[in-house]
Amino acid sequence: MSSLLTSILALLVVASSASPAGATPIDNDPPATIITDQALHVATGQSQVIDSHKEKQQQRAHSAARASSGGQDKAPEVRWESMTRPCASSAADALCGAVRAECGMRGETATLTFWRREGTTDWGVGRPSCNGDTPPPPPEVPAGAVIAQAPPTPSFAQIQSAFEELPFCMPKPSMEPVGGRTLVNLPTFYRVTWPDDAGCLRPGKTSEPVQLLSWSIDFKVEPHAYLYWYGDGQTSGWTTSPGGTHPDGDITHTYETTGDKLVKVDARLTGSYRVNGGDWQDIDTIANLQDEPNVPYEVVEAKNRLVS
Repeated sequence: MSSLLTSILALLVVASSASPAGATPIDNDPPATIITDQALHVATGQSQVIDSHKEKQQQRAHSAARASSGGQDKAPEVRWESMTRPCASSAADALCGAVRAECGMRGETATLTFWRREGTTDWGVGRPSCNGDTPPPPPEVPAGAVIAQAPPTPSFAQIQSAFEELPFCMPKPSMEPVGGRTLVNLPTFYRVTWPDDAGCLRPGKTSEPVQLLSWSIDFKVEPHAYLYWYGDGQTSGWTTSPGGTHPDGDITHTYETTGDKLVKVDARLTGSYRVNGGDWQDIDTIANLQDEPNVPYEVVEAKNRLVS
């Protein structure tokens, strides 16, 4: 009887020490991270178990970081982002005065770079530089900060080239007397006319935005100079006048010979530009239009005759 009792007690001890069927093993974390069933009844929910485990992992990562850095805490990662725009020609961008001349000699644009911490809304004070240089860093860069890559910006020469390649309209001359005919020894009046075409740009018009690298640029077209070809080997010379009609027009010519003439007007255009909707600035270049059309014009001689 006693041996039977001893065997039963041994079986009970073995059964009480085994894991329940279907139980999920717990990892080998130190006992401090293990939360028992009794503790779960007291806790606010399963998330507390997860958070306790995650906290322990973070503590391990922190300890490893300290060990790799010789026992020193690593500075938290701080990301910075930048915005660059060209300096305005107004006195509002007085900070640009020191670099504007230098950038001009290099054929580059004077710019202002603004910095802010990633996730914030306020930009700091702009720092001037030429757009061909590496943008100046943030004014205060804490240890461990990560500087976001500044987007590329076009040079001033690239902006000028983009202006020169715009789809400009072609001007034509208009003459008085009208009707395609004038008289020898009679002053003829000339003026410039531009087609009313939505597909091309004429003086006074603004282009659609042109994307150059990270900048969206608008161009405003203005006249620079005109050259009138009268068709008899003579010209007006370059002038800023768009001409006019009789009697106030200031571009006139008197033909001395009869015949068919081919009259045209050459145009040079300039203008201004703005970046991302900012202030307008001089483009400081000239687009010399090519292949302006000829307009036929007949010169005849007046004959006197007696009538009864």
